[in-house]
Amino acid sequence: MRAYWADGLTIESADAEYQVRIGALIRLDGRDLPVGAVPGTVTDTLTMRTVRTTIQGRITKFFTFRLVPDFASSTSTLSDAFVDLGLSERVHVRFGRDKTPSGFETLLGDANVLFMERGLTLNLVPGRDVGVQVYGDLAGGNASYVVGVFNGTVDGTQAPNLDTDNGKELVARGVVHPFFSARTPFLEKLGFGFGGSREDQEGPLPSFKTANQQSYFAYAPGVVADGLHTRVSPQVFHYYKSFSVYSEYARSRQAVRKGDVGTSVTNTAWQVASAYILTGETAGERVRPKEAFDPGAHKWGALQVMARYGTMTLDPVIFASGLAGANSSQHIQASSLGAIWFMTTNVKVIFNAEHSSFDHGRAGARKSEDGLLFRVQLNF
Repeated sequence: MRAYWADGLTIESADAEYQVRIGALIRLDGRDLPVGAVPGTVTDTLTMRTVRTTIQGRITKFFTFRLVPDFASSTSTLSDAFVDLGLSERVHVRFGRDKTPSGFETLLGDANVLFMERGLTLNLVPGRDVGVQVYGDLAGGNASYVVGVFNGTVDGTQAPNLDTDNGKELVARGVVHPFFSARTPFLEKLGFGFGGSREDQEGPLPSFKTANQQSYFAYAPGVVADGLHTRVSPQVFHYYKSFSVYSEYARSRQAVRKGDVGTSVTNTAWQVASAYILTGETAGERVRPKEAFDPGAHKWGALQVMARYGTMTLDPVIFASGLAGANSSQHIQASSLGAIWFMTTNVKVIFNAEHSSFDHGRAGARKSEDGLLFRVQLNF
C-alpha cells in the first residue's frame, strides 16, 4: 500500500488496482438582505451550508464508487452514493444516487460553481435522484452521451431515497464539442448540450426561491402534479484562456390538478453567466492558482470576477385559474455580480451581490430584492 496527497488523501495498492480517496467540502455562508426582504421573514445569518465527507475510489480497473454524506443539517443526509462499472470509454454503467443528467449548471461540481446559488434554470431541472444511467464518450472526445432511468423528482429538488409514486423518469443528455480536434485553440473548448426528461408524476409541486433564499412563488393549497411531466434544456458553454461563459434554457411542462379540474402548465427560465480570471490562470470547472496564498512571500492566490443574468416566467394559466399561492410572482429577473478569491486550490472566499425584480416592476408587484452574500469554502 502507499498513500499520497492529490487534492485529497489517496491510499492505494502497489499495483493501483484498489484505491480509496478521502475528501471534504465545508462551506460557511453569510447572508445580508438590506433591501426588499419581507418584514419578519429574514435574519442576517451565518450558517454552515455544507459539511460533507467524500469517500471515493476504485476496485480493480472496472469499478469505481463514491459516497458523500452531508452533516450540515440537524440530521445527516446522503448527497451521492453510487457504483460505476466502466467497460470502456464509450460505455459506463452507474447505479445509485447521483445528480440527474439534465441541466448544465446543475452538473457542475458543488465545490466549483461560480456563484453561491445556482441560477433560475435550476428551478426547472431535476436534482439528485436514485437510478441507473449509461454514459460515455464518443468520436474521440468530440461528443458524449448519457441516458438513464430514475425514480423521478419535482422541479428543482433533490429526490428522497424512497420513491413516492409508481412513475419513473427517463432522462437523456448529449454534448458535442465540434472543434475539439480541429486544432483551433479559441474554439477547442466550445460545447453544445441538450438535456431532457419525461415521466408521469403525481404528488406535491415545488415552490421557488430567489438567490437570497426568499420564496417568491408557490402553488395554491390543493394543487398537485397529476400526469405527464416533460423537460427540455439546451445549453452552450465555452472556455478560453482565463475567460469562461455559459448559457442555458429550461422548459418544464407539467400536468396539474386542483380538485376535479386539471390542466397543463409550462414554465420557462434562461440565464447567461460569464467569468474572467484577473490573475491569468486557465479557466475551467476548477481553478488552480499559479501561486498559493503566502503573505510573507507577497503571494496572494488568484482572483476571478463574474456576472450573471437570468429570468423565469410562470405560465399565465397558473394565475388565471387560481392555482398560484398568495403573494406569488409570475415573473422574476435576477442579476448577480461576484468575485472569487482562490487562496489555494482548496480554499476560496466568494462574494456575491444579488438583485431580483418581479413582474416587470408593475404596480402592486413584489418589491425588488437586494442581498449581499459571502462564503468561505474548503474542499479537497
